[in-house]
Amino acid sequence: MKKMLTLIFSFLVTCSLSSQTVFAETFENWSTPGTFLEPNNWFTSNTLYGIFGVEETVLRTSDAHSGSYAANLVSQADPEGSTRLGAFMTQGSPISGRPLYLTGWHKFITDGDTVSYYVNLTRYDASVDSTKTVGNVSFDIIEGQSEYVAFSQAINYTSPENPDTVFITIAISDIIPSQTVAYSLDDLSLGSSSGFSRLTNQRIGIFPNPANEFIGVTPFSGAVQVSFYDVSGRLTEATTLHAGVRFINTSSLKNGVYAVTFASAKNGLLGNEKLVISR
Repeated sequence: MKKMLTLIFSFLVTCSLSSQTVFAETFENWSTPGTFLEPNNWFTSNTLYGIFGVEETVLRTSDAHSGSYAANLVSQADPEGSTRLGAFMTQGSPISGRPLYLTGWHKFITDGDTVSYYVNLTRYDASVDSTKTVGNVSFDIIEGQSEYVAFSQAINYTSPENPDTVFITIAISDIIPSQTVAYSLDDLSLGSSSGFSRLTNQRIGIFPNPANEFIGVTPFSGAVQVSFYDVSGRLTEATTLHAGVRFINTSSLKNGVYAVTFASAKNGLLGNEKLVISR
């Protein structure tokens, strides 16, 4: 039985998230439906605030987790300058399947503010000509992050039926008028995985996987920073892997799923892998 579980976990680790994804937003495509540039298929506060002369609050940024662009939600001063206005973006998309997680990568410059997510999965019932909610998740981001980290939230289902549409709203508040708040978001997806898949340059071998007290990795020619993030996107452990070293002690990690990132001072992010700790 233990061998079978190991094989199942190993299969899940090597599968790309794209094969399990029912909704994905990489924020690569933007257009100008009105005054400001906006991510395709999203309705944002740019449209609403632009009527009143407020600068754009949802911006395209090249400071991305992957690809060329990410979305950057920022606060802006109102025309009178007495308060700061938050930002929001929302959309509805058809989906198929039954996603288990909302995942993404984000960073947050904050002074005590909040980013709120509202996700509603619905299904149209033709027999009664109405739409009903079959699943949802809502949560707040309050902790600042200076670099991109992964986040993952499980979908709460209230019906055994599969949804056919997802509605997503992301909103940011700003409670201190004198300071700007900024929230960057990239690689947002709904899928059956908790979101830790290979998104970057090269595959880095990790073994065994699931692991217990240690992992072996492909040796590097120079020093590499190795960071472990849990499913909430929190950095749980970091270590430096020196040239030629093949093993990392993982005895301090609790059972669970982790995103392991590998970076060097010279070449930046080298890649990331999904790791399961199971004892």
